[in-house]
Amino acid sequence: RRRAFTLLHYAVVPDGWREMAGAIALDLDRVDGSGQGEENGAEMGYWLAPAAWNRGYGTEMVRAMLACAFGPVGLD
Repeated sequence: RRRAFTLLHYAVVPDGWREMAGAIALDLDRVDGSGQGEENGAEMGYWLAPAAWNRGYGTEMVRAMLACAFGPVGLD
């Protein structure tokens, strides 16, 4: 039996903006520990409003999420 869940999901609102510029999520796929074909995986996804393109927000979002995933979350 597998279960998938979203561990982290953040909205991105840069300083001076009145609305969301984007969002990012980290979904984990964990095996129940049965020992049969155990796999653990993760998937990250994000979106940015066109007004936020080419301003470095996407790069900053992904770097921050990767630091969290391989730090406190404990992915390796």
